[in-house]
Amino acid sequence: MTDDCLEDLKRMCKDLGTKLEMLSEGYIYDKETGELKTRTFTIPDGEEDRYTDLYGYLSDNLGVTITKNLGDDDCDFRSCCITMAWGGPGIYIDTDAREVQGRWWGTNYDYALSDEACTEIENCVRNMIF
Repeated sequence: MTDDCLEDLKRMCKDLGTKLEMLSEGYIYDKETGELKTRTFTIPDGEEDRYTDLYGYLSDNLGVTITKNLGDDDCDFRSCCITMAWGGPGIYIDTDAREVQGRWWGTNYDYALSDEACTEIENCVRNMIF
């Protein structure tokens, strides 16, 4: 792997991690421009489909793996791993490890996520699945 590929992997993981942190704090994502709007942003009439929150952003994924606690009676939800990109590079959100994980030709890069962001991500996944 070249240094450029590693730098690209780092950039992709950091960009996703930053978006997730901001979306978990209530920012709104503009699907057309890729920009994040402040929490006080008012969505213009007729443009509701252009903008999304954390739930909507996570809904556009390639797959979700759920980890449950099998030791209790309810098999409670424990964490999730969301595939956001694959095939070069693979980009995953892993709430158990609390990070965005990038994998590309044997090179790994992990970007740490806050506990608060992971909790919000897990709440979104619970609402998607259950």
